Amino acid sequence: MDRVRLLLLVAVVWIFGTHLSAFLQQKPPPGQAQRPPPNAQPARDRPRPAAGTAIIRGRVFAADSRAPLRRARVAWTSDAPGAAVDLGPKGVFTDAEGRYEISDLPPGRYRLFAKRTGYVQTDFGAKRGGSAARGIPTDSERGVTIDLAGGLAFDGADIYLPKAGVITGRILDDSGDPMIQAFVGARRQDRIDGRPRLTACGTDMTDD
Repeated sequence: MDRVRLLLLVAVVWIFGTHLSAFLQQKPPPGQAQRPPPNAQPARDRPRPAAGTAIIRGRVFAADSRAPLRRARVAWTSDAPGAAVDLGPKGVFTDAEGRYEISDLPPGRYRLFAKRTGYVQTDFGAKRGGSAARGIPTDSERGVTIDLAGGLAFDGADIYLPKAGVITGRILDDSGDPMIQAFVGARRQDRIDGRPRLTACGTDMTDD
C-alpha cells in the first residue's frame, strides 16, 4: 500500500513540474518584452492605408426659398476601407454661401446628409426630409449613393432642407381638465419598400 501511494505521489509531482516548466517557458521574465513570432512583419514595414484623394463638393439650400444656408452640418457614411463614418458632432459646416467641401476621401460609396436648427435633416438626392426620425428611412427619404474613384472630385452634391413644422394642441379628459404627461405621437403616410405605411415622425409629452 505504501508503495502505491509513493508511486502516485511521484506521478503527481512529475505532472505538476511538466506544466510549470511549460508555463515558465511561455511567459517572459519581468521587465523583458515578449518577442514577436519569427515570421512577424515589423510595424514600420506593414502596409498602411492609402491616403484619400477624392473630394465631394456641394451647397445646402432652404427648400422653400432656395436661399443658401450657412452653418449647416454635412456628414456622411461610407463603405470605403478606412473612411471615417462621420455621424457625430464633427462633420463639415457650410460657409456663408452654403458651400461645403469634404476632402481626402478614399475610393468608395458615400451617402451624405445635412441638418440645421429649424430644418429637417435630409439625405442628398432624397425626395423629402425626415430620415433622422427613423433607423430605416422610407423610400422618399432615402438618398442616392455617390461612387468615388481615387483622385476624382464630385461636384454639385446640393442638399435642400425643408423647414421643420410644428403641431400644437391640448389634451383634455372627460371632465374637461388638462391631462398631464400624456403621450402624443405624430405619424405620416409614406411608402417603405413600395408599400404604403404610417411612419412615426415625432413624439412628445403634455406639460402641466
